[in-house]
Amino acid sequence: MKKRWWGILPVIALLAPQCVQADETEYMVFLSSAGEQGIAVSDLKKVVFQSGEMIVEKKDNTSERFALKDMNKMFFRMQSTGIEKPAEAGARLTWNAQTAEVGLPATSSGAWATVYSLSGTVICKERMAAAGGTLSLSHLPKGVYVVHYAGMTLKIVKS
Repeated sequence: MKKRWWGILPVIALLAPQCVQADETEYMVFLSSAGEQGIAVSDLKKVVFQSGEMIVEKKDNTSERFALKDMNKMFFRMQSTGIEKPAEAGARLTWNAQTAEVGLPATSSGAWATVYSLSGTVICKERMAAAGGTLSLSHLPKGVYVVHYAGMTLKIVKS
């Protein structure tokens, strides 16, 4: 009888769900004439539709208002937070409109800098050195872009 269990245990282990995975965050995303904005669902307290507006109340007791007439689409998106070391405290992305460059802080190891259009299309992707530096966007046409680097995100308007 004991031998039978030893033959079944490996099969059960293979069928059991694996617990090792990257963390994922669910976002409520709004597309409007002003661009794309996302709010982590875990930060939401409540959403109210009132007088032609959507009022988003967050757990930190702040709120944001969105005019329904300007809103094109609303949906939920899962985004993996990855398994990278978090950015150092105070580290952030910066945008220099005169030079059309994004300033990237140093990281513990090199990271990918990815530029997205508002529709979510990858416009360009570049592996950066651990020392950080700048990412030139001078080759891109005027528009609104989202830059993601080492767990940080920055929305830029190139005019």
